Amino acid sequence: MDDREILDLINTGKVEMFDYSGFFKNNIHLRCFETKTISTNFPIHLPSNDIDVWTQWMCTIKEDFRRSIHSMSMKKIFDSENLSPLDYRGISDRDYPVDLVHEIAKKSYKNVLVSPKIAALIQDTAFFIPDMNKDRGSLSSCYRIGSIFSHKDIYVDPFLKWNDMRVCIFEDIFVNIEGVCANIKNDSTFNPKIVMEFGFDFNCGPSEVLYLQDDEYPNLDPVVTTILRDRKIKGILNED
Repeated sequence: MDDREILDLINTGKVEMFDYSGFFKNNIHLRCFETKTISTNFPIHLPSNDIDVWTQWMCTIKEDFRRSIHSMSMKKIFDSENLSPLDYRGISDRDYPVDLVHEIAKKSYKNVLVSPKIAALIQDTAFFIPDMNKDRGSLSSCYRIGSIFSHKDIYVDPFLKWNDMRVCIFEDIFVNIEGVCANIKNDSTFNPKIVMEFGFDFNCGPSEVLYLQDDEYPNLDPVVTTILRDRKIKGILNED
């Protein structure tokens, strides 16, 4: 196998570049495509007779592709205008996680995306049901760790900082990807890349972001503080 065969596998659709799993669902009726471009580093020389090495590089290309789709989709989720601060300062370590899961349970959305820190809090409650499937799939995207109250799936985002205090609640994300075309760029240099161009459309629907404050991290993000201030000012002006 060589680099041209890798390109052929991608361009002929013989390799599924994005696996629709978790809260990512395929919807072929989404047709308002935007042209997106993703590039991934590619080695100058690989042993042509080592199938395992080429298989690994194919997996790397798919991981980079999925990571990019994840990034583009989740940005809109986290940019939701529907946000609420939750103040747990002064709340005991025992009551804090319990109050949090009950607050999440009040929301109508089915998916919950959190950082590792918040995931650890949720897992400490009696309402958490762990995912018995040890294979969490691709870690280039969010992975499911379990559920609360049997109907809200909890996902961890591996790209969030450990202490990211946001809890994102949302419905499934519908994605359609078509026309993946790959080429090698800068193939005569020491930094060749595989560049993939494709049509991308998605619909993430409504979402809500909860911003937590606790004794360890008592301050809200300055951006959130500004949004809440502007919202308050707008409310006052509307009353007048």
